[in-house]
Amino acid sequence: MMQMSQLALIVILLYLAIAAVLWQQWIRPSPKALSPILLATPALVLHAVLIGWQVFAVGGVLDFSLPNVASLVLLLVAAVLTLGHQSLKSLLLLPPVYLLCAMVITPAMTESNHYFTNFVGMTGLAVHVSLAVLSYCCMFIAALMAVQVWLIDYRLKHHGPLAGLPPLMVVNRQLSLLLRIGFFLLTASIVIGWHFLEGFFGHGQGHKAILTVAAWLIYAYVLWVDWRIGMSAKRMAIFSIVSASVLTLAYFGSRFIKEVLLSS
Repeated sequence: MMQMSQLALIVILLYLAIAAVLWQQWIRPSPKALSPILLATPALVLHAVLIGWQVFAVGGVLDFSLPNVASLVLLLVAAVLTLGHQSLKSLLLLPPVYLLCAMVITPAMTESNHYFTNFVGMTGLAVHVSLAVLSYCCMFIAALMAVQVWLIDYRLKHHGPLAGLPPLMVVNRQLSLLLRIGFFLLTASIVIGWHFLEGFFGHGQGHKAILTVAAWLIYAYVLWVDWRIGMSAKRMAIFSIVSASVLTLAYFGSRFIKEVLLSS
């Protein structure tokens, strides 16, 4: 029977190969270019199998360790950007996302810390965590889109080459839509967490809640200004990256210190 480390190695190699092929196709466009969906489907499916193997390792209890959560988030991000690469104009974003997927899978090849969570009889917690993961995925994709917006804006202002890059207005509209969807999911996650979870702002969790609310306020400001008077593509991109960074600190900051730095 295949070991988890062997499956992880296969998925890593697939992601690295796909990233190299897509990067080459982006640099040298060809009418015979392979579809990202065709290329990435085996890696995405095996990645999902690997996550199922890792997260559902113990019956009835989920292992939500930091590497597992990061792997799940990036699988969802990669799947959305791959399946929607034409409508989202995300071809340029796929190689770095696949490289990130390969990076977060690497801990599966070694023994890592565990963070077991039991959702039995805790519907509120399950909904809160699900919404938090979905909102973070949405905001992470928005941050990637923001980098693409910044790159297109920079090349336009400096008369750089635009071959292979989508129109700025199209990407900016997609960024605005992703921010609205992510903001709705993040709002629902905060409300449900505050209502159903004891000690949501209490000891040991307060910094997470405060940083999450801080990110929420930044997103609210961006969407309000964009709705009232409009916001330039560059400013929206900067705010999106900053707020996604704050949200990352809220979700992963303390756990990274505890599970990675202190345990090493």
